[in-house]
Amino acid sequence: PLFLLTSDQDWAPPWAMQALLEATDGTPLHLFRTNPCPVADEAFASGRISQGWHPNLLPGSSHGRSPEETIAYMQQRFPGCNTARNHAYHTDTHFDRLLFEAGIRVDSQIATLWQERLVPLADVSGTFRLPVFFEDDVFFHHHGPDLDVSSVLNRLFSPGLKVFNLHATFLACNTPSDNHYKEHRDRIFGTESPRPGVMHQGRGSHTVFAELRKHVETKGGKFQCFQTLADQIIENTIHDS
Repeated sequence: PLFLLTSDQDWAPPWAMQALLEATDGTPLHLFRTNPCPVADEAFASGRISQGWHPNLLPGSSHGRSPEETIAYMQQRFPGCNTARNHAYHTDTHFDRLLFEAGIRVDSQIATLWQERLVPLADVSGTFRLPVFFEDDVFFHHHGPDLDVSSVLNRLFSPGLKVFNLHATFLACNTPSDNHYKEHRDRIFGTESPRPGVMHQGRGSHTVFAELRKHVETKGGKFQCFQTLADQIIENTIHDS
């Protein structure tokens, strides 16, 4: 197994980004960016995280009214990136080709239900796609309300890519369910500090990830850097061609 950790920024407020960094301290984190944020910007500038694009193609997107405008937004605010994952995994072949033309060579555009033997996929656009093994909101959607991790643990050390994807606001609020997020959403975004009640006290995204990471590390596993793997794939592709 190759363990990798990514996160979707999703316009998280700075306090939630700080909580994400603290919860993942010591683990290489690749952040897919949606917007400027002083906490995330500093973390990238200092080398604490690596970063890629998290473009939003859904209606009403603040990234632009067209795929081309969305690409331009990303290029202006997060130049030099060669990785991407689209918001809500929403894409099409036209946009995938635009991403490739803009310099994206590796994406992480497929979410699975902790599937074994995942490998990089060569997409028709020219990018290599690294499927996600575990995503926090997918997990609590399928395994709420008890959030039993046994089905994930049974596959944790099977061969293949093990991309774990977290959301800053879910981790910061220890979100346990879709309903909890919807109930507190208006009190999460646009606030300088967490509002009373948004932090779930039981099992949630934070406690589940901490439990899974402990299992990985206890059994001798170690999270590798997503950006390093992406760069290795790109370098091997250049040599092969």
